[in-house]
Amino acid sequence: MKKFLLCAAALTMATTMVAKNGEIVLDLTNPSTEINYVDDGSGKAQIWDGCYSGGDGVIDYGIFSFSHHGEDMYWHGFCPSISDDVTNYNETGEAFYVHAWNPIAGGGIKTNEAGEVETDDAGKVAVDPSAPLMTGYWSFYDYYMTDLSTQVIFNDGNSYEAKGMYVTNNCYPYYSFENGDGFARAFNQEGDSFKLIAIGLDENYEETDNQVELELASYNNGQLSVINDWQWMDLSALGEVHGINFTMSTTDEGQWGPNTACYFCMDKLTMIDPSEVTAVTESKAAKTVAGVDYVNMAGQRASTPFAGVNVVVTRYTDGSMSTVKVVK
Repeated sequence: MKKFLLCAAALTMATTMVAKNGEIVLDLTNPSTEINYVDDGSGKAQIWDGCYSGGDGVIDYGIFSFSHHGEDMYWHGFCPSISDDVTNYNETGEAFYVHAWNPIAGGGIKTNEAGEVETDDAGKVAVDPSAPLMTGYWSFYDYYMTDLSTQVIFNDGNSYEAKGMYVTNNCYPYYSFENGDGFARAFNQEGDSFKLIAIGLDENYEETDNQVELELASYNNGQLSVINDWQWMDLSALGEVHGINFTMSTTDEGQWGPNTACYFCMDKLTMIDPSEVTAVTESKAAKTVAGVDYVNMAGQRASTPFAGVNVVVTRYTDGSMSTVKVVK
């Protein structure tokens, strides 16, 4: 496997804030790599100005290192953007691949001041047109030639337990599912399917046997079903990993691989630090009762209960206390 990400891991060693429950959440508003956004020419979307340059490299956000390859008018891997553009460029006559960072959800994920994901009145993930998002492009050719296309590893060299992330369809494949795009056909055959696949990576950054799939589009029982909002993709089945490799599958394939444009949009990749979870567990296990006092309604305190109403005050070895009212 081609492991240029290992070089980045040795150089970056980024520090990341860990939530009290051990979760580490991707924050696209706080990059470690310098990210400058430029208009993509539509006036509706801004993309990272390094998307089409740099050769093999990575984009860092805290512990997360996203693979990227860019040259001239070609890129694969990951590219951040800010976009609320949901134009169907198949109808305008423009090449869709030069607008390939637009989420069909209509923007990034809206969060509150605490960084928590908000929902709208319908209970769906709320959209913020000004929030950044990450677009992944899985290159079938580059994957099978180098085993690397859309990959995330942890640049501190540690392993983490996978939890999940939010995903939505990219506009490019989304509009192709209904009518095709001149290269890919429409999804109108029974059993048609377009999936995002997440595969765990071990300490040698080789793929494990654990993988998770999310179906982004399908055609079953004469009905086309396509994701058009931000949806949670549960990655917990990957277990503890040193990284994640993302691939895609489609039932519309030709001699040279997928005809469907293999793009997806994601955000809020969430991992769990096992050491933080262990520390919390050990702390709770060490919390034992140091003593119990009983207080009656007159404010008198004793080591045994009074007749009638008692407030039971329990003191613990970690200095905390709990109270409960009981009647004897």
